[in-house]
Amino acid sequence: MRRNVVAKHPRSWAKQQLLTDPRHKDTARQLRWNQQTGRENRQAQARQHADGHPVALRALPDYDALFGVDCTTTTKEAQ
Repeated sequence: MRRNVVAKHPRSWAKQQLLTDPRHKDTARQLRWNQQTGRENRQAQARQHADGHPVALRALPDYDALFGVDCTTTTKEAQ
């Protein structure tokens, strides 16, 4: 049977102790930074009409209510 080493660090039997690989910590920090930066970029890119004025995004049910669309479904009973 072939065994692959997936971690190599001193063993600790202490209760409530957390061992963290510094590379994992750095990767997590980078991922959090990328997530935050991406969120800020998406917020900065407001949708615009061709003439440049901003466009508000609305939920589809708002338009249904505005135009009187009834999206409820009815089923026919078996005869």
